[in-house]
Amino acid sequence: MELQGISRNELTDMIKEAMVSVLAERKDLLEEAVSEAILDMKFGLAIEEGDTGEYVPESEVLRDSESEEWSKNFDLKSFSL
Repeated sequence: MELQGISRNELTDMIKEAMVSVLAERKDLLEEAVSEAILDMKFGLAIEEGDTGEYVPESEVLRDSESEEWSKNFDLKSFSL
């Protein structure tokens, strides 16, 4: 693709138009990205809230995250948009 004949403003306009088109046609992409970002933030806040400064073995964390009680307390469906 040759870009020598295209000005910076023309290229910027083309990229904007392409982004608007993609987001208009595929709203699910933006929704998914925002949803993932919110989940990441919530997970980070939960980690900070639960941080007591005490360390536990990785095996204990993984065991607890697979428990039924943990999944009741941390329902990912409640964070969807």
